[in-house]
Amino acid sequence: MKILNVRFIIFIFILVGLVLLQINLSKNKNKYLGWILPILCFLQSIIVILSLATDDNVNLISTIFLLLTTFLYSNIPTLVFILIYILQRNKFKKEKEIEEMKLRDL
Repeated sequence: MKILNVRFIIFIFILVGLVLLQINLSKNKNKYLGWILPILCFLQSIIVILSLATDDNVNLISTIFLLLTTFLYSNIPTLVFILIYILQRNKFKKEKEIEEMKLRDL
């Protein structure tokens, strides 16, 4: 039981660390840095799908359903990282516009 709690706490720290990393990458002036984690998560989901697609022991309908649901579930982190990127970039653009307006007023 103790090992499970320690693993859960480590998982939470890693999750929070990844979210904070994505926020910091998205705030950077270089807009491409914010796409690193979403692209890595998307590539990981493709690898998962390809590893599942090699099983030939089930029928086509169940295989398609399995691949589709696995693809959707494994892309939840990708969507979260993209949402963080969009929100942070919008905030960054607004702050940049405000700075430009202040410079014009001077």
